[in-house]
Amino acid sequence: MPSVIDLYEKLSTAPDDKARARIIAEAFEALEERYPNLSDMATRQDLRETELRLLKEIEQVRADLKVEIE
Repeated sequence: MPSVIDLYEKLSTAPDDKARARIIAEAFEALEERYPNLSDMATRQDLRETELRLLKEIEQVRADLKVEIE
C-alpha cells in the first residue's frame, strides 16, 4: 500500500471526482489485501466483554464445586 503522502498526492492531483473515487477504492483494496482478516479482528471492547464473561463463568464453576465438595 502506498504511503499516506502518496495517497494525498494522487488525490490532490486527480483531475475529477471519478478519478479520486478510483484512487480511494484502490487504497481500500490494497488495505484489504494487506490485512485480509481485518474484519475478524477483536476490539478492546470485544476482549473486555469476553474477559468478563469468562470471569463470571469461572466464579460459577467455583461456586458449583464448593457446593459439590460440601
